Amino acid sequence: VQGTEFGIGGFTGFGDGAIINCRASGNATGMMYIGGFMGRGGGGIINCSCSGNATGSSDYVGGFAGDGYDLIESCSSTGDAAGAENVGGFIGYYTKGVYPIGNSSSLGDAAGTNNVGGFVGSNDGEIVGCSSTGSATGTGNSVGGFIGRNTHYTIFISNYHYGSELESPSGCVLVSYSHLTLPTN
Repeated sequence: VQGTEFGIGGFTGFGDGAIINCRASGNATGMMYIGGFMGRGGGGIINCSCSGNATGSSDYVGGFAGDGYDLIESCSSTGDAAGAENVGGFIGYYTKGVYPIGNSSSLGDAAGTNNVGGFVGSNDGEIVGCSSTGSATGTGNSVGGFIGRNTHYTIFISNYHYGSELESPSGCVLVSYSHLTLPTN
């Protein structure tokens, strides 16, 4: 799937509401809000997966979603994500909602400049029981193996990064920049 502007995804450009048991396998390419499964969306994405790469010439790029919010549960992505800022192996930018990202995983690599994470590039929500194994590579600030930038006193619980490769001037392994981190283990 290729577009020249915003909201490009292997399954949907913009998904708001229930999307259950769906799969996408094609690559997604565009400018911003690019994801292997969806460009932007949330609010009931359950048991969905994607395997294509997501490439954006600008911001908000993720292996699963470029920009996500609210309930995303039991989803996975295996493709790589590449863009400028807010780039994540699973989601480029995650916004706080009523429900968290839960029990989801990312296997792909993430590459960009600032706010790059193996799972989420920039996080403003709750993440529970998720994992990433891909590498995170950034040429600027806030690059982390799991989350590049964690903001606004958000909470992440029982998440794991198994990847061994992290390339960043900041050199942080799990979370590069965070206002508050409450580990439970």
